[in-house]
Amino acid sequence: MATLNALSATKQSPSAMRGVINYCLQEKKTFDVNSGRKLITGVNCIGEKAYTEFITTKAIYHQESGVYFYHFSQSFSPDEKITPAEAHEVAIEFVKKAWPGHEVLVCTHTDEPHLHSNIVINSVNFENGTKLHLSPNSLK
Repeated sequence: MATLNALSATKQSPSAMRGVINYCLQEKKTFDVNSGRKLITGVNCIGEKAYTEFITTKAIYHQESGVYFYHFSQSFSPDEKITPAEAHEVAIEFVKKAWPGHEVLVCTHTDEPHLHSNIVINSVNFENGTKLHLSPNSLK
């Protein structure tokens, strides 16, 4: 069973968001040798262009301050019998249900003994411009 952890961002700014997204997108972390592909998916956006799309949405709705993004990690135990591609699909399904109307980057990292998916959520809803407000206890 997967566990979900909120990863706190000590700084909220365009450059902090770019840093988190660039970390998540690293090919050496996302490449799945079993399927021969990078495990990068954008939900309501193009994964590799997530930063540009997040910033554009914020500009359209004049929401260019405060919280820029939320970062979560969905992890599986090394003992679980799940492939990297399956772990990635679990994360995508969760994101689609949890944050409709938001652009979300899902990157599954395969470089650790435990498979984990980094989830980066744009704080601005692309459909109506409202801000997402999450606390560490929101997902409980």
